Amino acid sequence: NTVPSLVMAKYYEELAAYLHEKYFPQGGLLLDIGCGKGTFLETMCRLFPDVEGLGIDPAYEGPEEIASGRARFICE
Repeated sequence: NTVPSLVMAKYYEELAAYLHEKYFPQGGLLLDIGCGKGTFLETMCRLFPDVEGLGIDPAYEGPEEIASGRARFICE
């Protein structure tokens, strides 16, 4: 779940940068199973326009897509 703090926001950005460099250098699809509120997926897509995301979580509450449609969510 989302922890509203600058420390967590910075951690998400650092993790996103690491994952992008190691696994998505040319972009691609990030599958986030158990995405919670979608905060990490939103961070990844915001920082790296070459990444698309799909978040799946039965407890997800939010829009079906964000980041101009590059991140989509399934509430199942």
